[in-house]
Amino acid sequence: MPFFDSAALAALRRLRGRVAKGALNFLLPPLCPRCSVPVADAPAFCHACFSKLRFTKKPFCRACSFPFEGYVKHESLCFACQARPPAFDRAFAPLLYDEASSGPILALKHADQTQHVPLFARLMMSRAPRVYRKHDLVVPVPIHPKRLRRRLYNQAAELARFVGRGWGMSIALDVLERSRYTPPLGDLPPRKRLLVLRRVFSCGREERVRGKAVLLVDDVMTSGLTAEFCARCLKRAGAREVSVLAVARVPLARPKLSRAI
Repeated sequence: MPFFDSAALAALRRLRGRVAKGALNFLLPPLCPRCSVPVADAPAFCHACFSKLRFTKKPFCRACSFPFEGYVKHESLCFACQARPPAFDRAFAPLLYDEASSGPILALKHADQTQHVPLFARLMMSRAPRVYRKHDLVVPVPIHPKRLRRRLYNQAAELARFVGRGWGMSIALDVLERSRYTPPLGDLPPRKRLLVLRRVFSCGREERVRGKAVLLVDDVMTSGLTAEFCARCLKRAGAREVSVLAVARVPLARPKLSRAI
């Protein structure tokens, strides 16, 4: 008979993990991703910074998650989605993109601060409606190989890995491709962004998405056009449905798209 049974061994492993984590936190105290003050545990915002974050709250558009002002029946559609529903079936981001949230997100995106991935991914997972947990495949918004060589990582792919593992979904990093290099789109107005993005994305592994419910992961949803054209590619490849999950959403309405686009 072994000296320790399986339950005792599991308890010892948990204790060892807590001791190791405590020692690491003592030597390298975890810091708030926004103001860099020490926090009790990682990853986390400090109390002062957390209180400044603006979270997505009901009511919001059931298709693109645009936040409504005043009373609107939940599950309503915004004017842009009524005029032309998006190619994706639904979208959600737990945070509104503003001065409080932009710093840590930009640090993840441009400054190699990939230690923020667990914090943002857990926010996405804890606040997303339950329907987001019921997908077959997690796919990140791709970046062009030229930008990947320079940055060495795709922040959307890192978020997708964490979400996929947390929810037990298959992860496909090579389904969508960004076949044309584009300049940064953050400051472009919607019309110019539309012209740039129209022929940027392609789907090279159609057999992976055919008949599947796909969860498309990105860091920030600005105009919704990147998600729009990625979802179109996935739907043309045979995806049954496409949901978009991002860290933050710029609180702007989707641009109105003509039927010809």
